[in-house]
Amino acid sequence: MDDRKDELVNGRAPDESLTPEQQRQRAQALDEAGQVISEAIAIFAPLTPRQSAERVWAPGGPSVDELTSRIEESRANLPHVDAVDEVSSLPVAAPVTDSRAGAARRR
Repeated sequence: MDDRKDELVNGRAPDESLTPEQQRQRAQALDEAGQVISEAIAIFAPLTPRQSAERVWAPGGPSVDELTSRIEESRANLPHVDAVDEVSSLPVAAPVTDSRAGAARRR
């Protein structure tokens, strides 16, 4: 019995249920998501939880204190990685911006 039964689509692995074009689009979407994640790591890893919270805070959302607490909790659950060494090995990327948050702060 396959332990990954929940991951199957119609009894087949997800890629097998996609057309070649859909597989290409999925691969491209995963590559682009990976790029965004690596850029976010490069931006946020060297910051303190408070600095990170201040960068992502937006009106109407959780407070900076709540965000700080969430970030501290999520970082505590990660395996220890020397962020400076990891980030220094990443290629330099253009900053990721959130137009929603930026527009809200300019008001």
